[in-house]
Amino acid sequence: MDSLTISITIDGKLVDLELDNFIEECNKIGGEVIEQARTNLAEADKIVTGTLANSLYFELIEDDEGLVIKFMGAPYYDFVEQGVQGAANNAKAPDSPYQFGTGSGEKGALRPAIKKWIRDKGISNSSWRDKEGRFLSIDAMSKRISRSVYLTGLKPTYYYQMAINQQMKRMAKRLEMALGEDVDIFMEDNYSRTFSIEITI
Repeated sequence: MDSLTISITIDGKLVDLELDNFIEECNKIGGEVIEQARTNLAEADKIVTGTLANSLYFELIEDDEGLVIKFMGAPYYDFVEQGVQGAANNAKAPDSPYQFGTGSGEKGALRPAIKKWIRDKGISNSSWRDKEGRFLSIDAMSKRISRSVYLTGLKPTYYYQMAINQQMKRMAKRLEMALGEDVDIFMEDNYSRTFSIEITI
């Protein structure tokens, strides 16, 4: 969203107030959250190929509740964010809305994803052996890891939530100042006398 106009009533007349500075500041804040989220992923050692980090984006959406900044990413972005409860144990992600074994996800997708992760991360099989002491193949490694992940789940990273929390400390002040600039421009362009108005968003 590049622009937003709201209608307000002044002295009984309906007039339009353009919130260009406010929207510009929202876009700046959204971009800063994305950059911090990518940094959080890197610090959590969650970047292997960069696919998830590069997929992160935001949208400004106007709905019935007002203006919303929505943060999104690759189809699995929220699994990394909130974690996934295991089919047998939820200790790693007790508050996650997701859980293995519910049938809601794509069937058979976990093991190929784990196999790709092993290859992308360059994990060696030097410490992976079977009962006879033979090195495990990538297929055997992915089977073991997939089984463990399926049963015990994935820990949350909260890379988005931490980035948003950091911005929240100064977000309100920045938006308040941007909104004030838009109101000042509106008043200078349309009215010569001095009076005050109050706008609630």
